[in-house]
Amino acid sequence: MRRAAPERRADTGAMSAGEPLCRVDTGSFRSSGSGSSRSSAKHQVSSLTLCCNVVLSITGTAVLGISAQMKTFGWILTPLVLLLGVLITSEMVHLVAVTSEQLEARGERILVSYQDFAEAALGKTGWWLSAVSSTLSLFGMIFGGLILESHNLQLTSPILWPWPLGGDVNDAGRKWWAVLLTSTTLFYSFVDIGSLLHNSAWIGVGLTLFCMVCVYGGTFAEFQSAEDFHDSCRSSEAVPFQSFGINVASASGPLESFLGTFSVFSYIMYAFAIVVTLPTLRSTMKEKRSLTITCVVAFVIVAVEFLIIMLSYYWVFGNLGPENIIDGLKKMRDETLPGWWATSNPWAVGVPTRFAEALGWGITLHLLCSDAIYVPVTVVATEALLPPAWVAKRWVSILLRVAVALLRLLVAALVQDFIKMTNLTSAACVTMNNIILPILAFYSVPDLPSSRLRKLLHAVVLAFGVSSMVFGTISAILDLAASGNNLATGTFPRPGISEECFQAFCQLNQGHASCTSK
Repeated sequence: MRRAAPERRADTGAMSAGEPLCRVDTGSFRSSGSGSSRSSAKHQVSSLTLCCNVVLSITGTAVLGISAQMKTFGWILTPLVLLLGVLITSEMVHLVAVTSEQLEARGERILVSYQDFAEAALGKTGWWLSAVSSTLSLFGMIFGGLILESHNLQLTSPILWPWPLGGDVNDAGRKWWAVLLTSTTLFYSFVDIGSLLHNSAWIGVGLTLFCMVCVYGGTFAEFQSAEDFHDSCRSSEAVPFQSFGINVASASGPLESFLGTFSVFSYIMYAFAIVVTLPTLRSTMKEKRSLTITCVVAFVIVAVEFLIIMLSYYWVFGNLGPENIIDGLKKMRDETLPGWWATSNPWAVGVPTRFAEALGWGITLHLLCSDAIYVPVTVVATEALLPPAWVAKRWVSILLRVAVALLRLLVAALVQDFIKMTNLTSAACVTMNNIILPILAFYSVPDLPSSRLRKLLHAVVLAFGVSSMVFGTISAILDLAASGNNLATGTFPRPGISEECFQAFCQLNQGHASCTSK
């Protein structure tokens, strides 16, 4: 019997209170038994309800960075990689569904969590692989959540206090917001209000729809700004404004270009990472056999939503677009910095639009709702990995909660980029539960039919999944390490701009140091 936290339980497997609600099987860290079976029997849902829940769960903070993946693969390959992500995830859903059905038919207990599934198929090894990767995924998610919350609040309500420990003066306000928001981490660590949010799931639904409207509205509103970008500054000596294939010119070398491909795949797989919730979702369905087709329909709907945003983003911002789409929703660029189109990170220059402010607040409230569930679950998940005798001691329980809050603050203070943190979480942790374990579990159960072609495809996907874990993690770590060397927004000249672009800027800023020294 697997260990569980002795005092607290987390049951958030199929809820929809906030983003990213379907990233890890947070309902897996509770004891299984008749109580779980009775609970699942009370909440039987239809295929349509499940489809809507999956769509809403995926379309959360993933929309903020999905468009920026166009900068690596361009007009053609990025949509194809998105389609590949849908196909792989759909196949993993099928594998988990048929494997679960076979395990239950053999007399195994009713599978209500991903750890149940992994243990039934692969034994204790499966349980530990799933439990550890899920716990690390949870940490990655709450780290990324605080990074994004502090970034959004600094965007909408900037703090101008200096940071006492030095560092980038332009990042001081975001760090102060991270400190202030740590109070919510401590509160959620000691006071479990997740059950209240279970009964208010409509809040998450409303916030998700609100954020999607803001993303679409804000992106479409930027179409008029595309005409303001100076033609001579669109493409640099090495990087075109837009690409049809892999944009190798933006990489510093072949290795970086190679690693960048895994970053894109990691982010897309993170967006569709609902595989770990499937046993929980399946246990709540009226028609369990319709799980695969229901999820596939949801994936197609989300892919179309993402594709519209991605293509619109790339048409306006090109390869110069920001990693986080909120940073590109600006106005009054000419008034803020004449010649902004010749500077680094040009689209982030200006004053946030109404859409940016609304989206920032919407995403922040969305994340705060999620924190009320995911912070306690992270604590419970960590306790589940510790010896029960340790967890039973009150001082250990208190110290663990304080340590989680401080570790979250430390990471948020050191890491500025939510997207790169997401890539690290996906590559290092999410891939295990969403690609590797479903394939291993499927082939560990006898008598499950599979053609030679399908076996070959599974072998390729498994090899790619392992490669993604290795190279995607390396890529994310290198990106995080290099992010501190990025030029500040509005720095002139942007590396690689043409002489015509340089002179166009200097005509508007004749007193600029770079113009007078040349």
